[in-house]
Amino acid sequence: MLQAEVMRALGTYAALTPCADSSAASNTDLITYPKDRHQYRSLRLSNSMEVMLVHDSGATHAAANLTVQVGSAQNPADIPGLAHFTEHMVFLGCERFPAPNSYSAFMSTVGGSFNASTDFDFTNYYFRVPKAALAEALERLSATLAVPLFDIEYVERERQAVDAEYRMRLDDDRFRVIDVLGDIVNPTHPIAQFSIGNLTTLGGDPHVLRQRVTDFHQRYYSANLMKLVVSGPQSLDELQSYVNTSFALMTDRQVPVPSTAQTVERPGLFPAELQIKSVKPNNELSFLFVVRNDPSDLSNNILSFLFRLLTNKGPNGLQQQLKQNGLAQNVKAGIVSSRANESMVSIAVAVPIGQSPDFARIQTAVFSYLDEIRKNGLQSWRYQEIAALSKQHFEQKSPGDPLAHVRLIASNAKKYPTRDWLYGPYRMDHFDAMRAIEILDAMTPDRVLRVWLSSDAETEKTSKWFAGPYCFRAIEHWPDAAPIEGLELPGPNRFIADDMRVLGVTANMPSLVVDSIGLQVWYRPEHHFDSPKSVWKLELQSPAPASPIEQVRLWLFCSWLQDVLAPAAQQAAQAGLRAELLPAQNGLWIELSGLRQRQPMLLAEILDGVAHRSISPAEYQRATTRLKQNLQRQEGKSPKQNVSEALAAAVYPSAWLPAEKLSALDQITLQTFEAWRGEWLKQLHVCTLAVGNLAPEDVQQVTQLLIEHLHPTLAASDVPHFAPRTLADDLPVLHQQTGSKDHSMLLYWPHPLKTIEARADTLLLAQVIKGRYYQSLRTEQQLGYSVGGGAGSASGMSWLSFAVQSPLYSSDVLRAQTQTFLKQMDTLVASLDSMSLATASKATLANVRAREENVNAMASRYWADIKGRDYTFGSQKRLAQTLATRTYQQVQAAWKQMRGAPTLWVTADPGVAATLARFKRTPTELLAMDTTL
Repeated sequence: MLQAEVMRALGTYAALTPCADSSAASNTDLITYPKDRHQYRSLRLSNSMEVMLVHDSGATHAAANLTVQVGSAQNPADIPGLAHFTEHMVFLGCERFPAPNSYSAFMSTVGGSFNASTDFDFTNYYFRVPKAALAEALERLSATLAVPLFDIEYVERERQAVDAEYRMRLDDDRFRVIDVLGDIVNPTHPIAQFSIGNLTTLGGDPHVLRQRVTDFHQRYYSANLMKLVVSGPQSLDELQSYVNTSFALMTDRQVPVPSTAQTVERPGLFPAELQIKSVKPNNELSFLFVVRNDPSDLSNNILSFLFRLLTNKGPNGLQQQLKQNGLAQNVKAGIVSSRANESMVSIAVAVPIGQSPDFARIQTAVFSYLDEIRKNGLQSWRYQEIAALSKQHFEQKSPGDPLAHVRLIASNAKKYPTRDWLYGPYRMDHFDAMRAIEILDAMTPDRVLRVWLSSDAETEKTSKWFAGPYCFRAIEHWPDAAPIEGLELPGPNRFIADDMRVLGVTANMPSLVVDSIGLQVWYRPEHHFDSPKSVWKLELQSPAPASPIEQVRLWLFCSWLQDVLAPAAQQAAQAGLRAELLPAQNGLWIELSGLRQRQPMLLAEILDGVAHRSISPAEYQRATTRLKQNLQRQEGKSPKQNVSEALAAAVYPSAWLPAEKLSALDQITLQTFEAWRGEWLKQLHVCTLAVGNLAPEDVQQVTQLLIEHLHPTLAASDVPHFAPRTLADDLPVLHQQTGSKDHSMLLYWPHPLKTIEARADTLLLAQVIKGRYYQSLRTEQQLGYSVGGGAGSASGMSWLSFAVQSPLYSSDVLRAQTQTFLKQMDTLVASLDSMSLATASKATLANVRAREENVNAMASRYWADIKGRDYTFGSQKRLAQTLATRTYQQVQAAWKQMRGAPTLWVTADPGVAATLARFKRTPTELLAMDTTL
């Protein structure tokens, strides 16, 4: 029973409204965000399905998430992957809507999105649609899950899709680690089960497989194992009517709730060492422990409290001491797997790649720090500080995007009682020191599985499904090592805000409140979101021309700043204030978001680092090492990511391939870097946007900080503007190297005109085509698991793009089939009429006119206009007006224009070398060079 004093402290008794008809009302109060304007209703349908309804007044979109309490843990022993395969098959036609693409076609037509996922214990189905489409979307979801056809024709096709998904994951170290862990843990635990499935596990007679899918669905897809969350602007009564009408189809088979009590432990698992060879550059030393769960964990959150102490980045914390001793770069802690009776938790230490790890010393430091927590960390004030911050975050939170909101509620519903479907993760009712000691007692050297994930790992076995080379050995006695002296726990958080006033400030659009030669400050106050939050976007711009070495210097500068500012940034983030530092096209990008009160204090520290803080040799070495590792990891990404990076390097004057950046990094020394920094600071123009609950004096304070620290003197007209390159005619295919076994293709297809009409036309064409592209190449032809198309825009340029990643088919095949598809679209576009275009326009406009959910979204829209030099801040409104007035003849004319315009095909295949060097990249154009060079 919820304690009354906690409820009073929260100030939020949100009684659930009464229910009607055959649904039974819950008598439990849902604890809502104090500033939440939504209304909620909890009900249980007559078929035992639990439902949460959310009335989101003024929303432009609606969303739903249905969770079925069945997952890969329920796979039959002889068919691993059956739960995942069932999730795929239910979308391919149902009794009421038998066409195999009926669900996806509906979503594409209305401008919605949908997806599904399967984990150990749950399968999730979710969607987001324009508000007018909610009733039909719910009807289709219910029909899809209630009576799927499991068409025999698509059994073979869809198991090919599941196999393609499996193959796409073969180079993913996360799946490799789980597969190896499955070899050594208790074989009855879900970690030990192969969850994805492939042609081996799903092979054989398709009729037999269809029957097994049907049986699995009949056994587990029961209403009593389902929870549904629906959000929309409709009234609660109307939402309830939708649900009652649609989900009466679901049958309650009174299926017992599947057990989640399997333990991960087996004899000999602890203490032990496990080494796993990684596919990609990696050096991570993890310490895994099994902790018994306790009923009090949901209300006290002691484990999260301990994680907070473990990952402290402050002076003399575990991470800082490991860094200063050259042993590690980062420390993370979290839950690997959690079930009813126990959780597997991890402390993960990132070791510099290429460096021989000192396992014993790192391990000694980790356990010394756990001892320090036991001795000096279990103090009530520490818990109360974190609990107060958690309460503050809850009080200042707003639901945001409808899909994100229903998915959050659905996720919380998996483990919390109904009253805590919002508040659960924030609940910290009581500091239980004995429970903390019990958890720490489970995190000892004789109860640890030490895991080394590295391309240099020692191996002697191979895991079954992901061919992960590994070596497992029990340990009788861990080697001793010299301790790291001076480990300390964090002090009080200095960024905690105490001013939660919502200022009555507002304006219709940003105004330029400072317009000097070196500094522009745009200010847009608002109080509509009823929150003391604000966003600052700052770009420190220089006149330097685009070059790999200039870009790498900026990345190195950011790497160093992120390292030295990590303690302050972490404390600020814990207090609800986030900072981001990234290289920009012309310089350095800084963004602050969150509670406004301490933003000037954090920005002052950042600016001091930018302009004044000296760089020690050790700091420079850490920054260089971290940047090099990040660039090396980029080279090891998936083929889909490889072609995207190659496209960016070809089209954007300020973008370069990882190999080009690595080459430039080798040319930089601490001395040359310091010299560059000094010159860079002398020539700066600062463009700033402040949006949110800010008073004019807040803006004046930050303006003064910028002037005092940076002394910007560069005129905006002296900052180069980098627009995407135009494409020359008849460009050859651009190949990008990949280390994966998969193939990938990307078509970049820009509109020849830089107008708002061109942007509208590409959006409309994408709406007409993208769903058909997925249906053709993914569902019908099974050319790859990852298939997509869409429209994009930047700096006035608009384009269409299409991409595929395949484990089986070369990029030549993918390209040929895409070309065939586009020829088919010639006929489709030529047949457009007023009615079909109106359907596409309605869906596109619904997304363009989507409600801004928070101040961050508002700030991003204004910043896009500033970067596009649209100082009327009306681009979104003009785009909507243009979309609403386009005719089908104009869209057809745009298609013809684009069919004759230059395109760029980017591909990646195993063993095929990169060819970007054969292209000439001028500041404004991409040209083909002589291929004989």
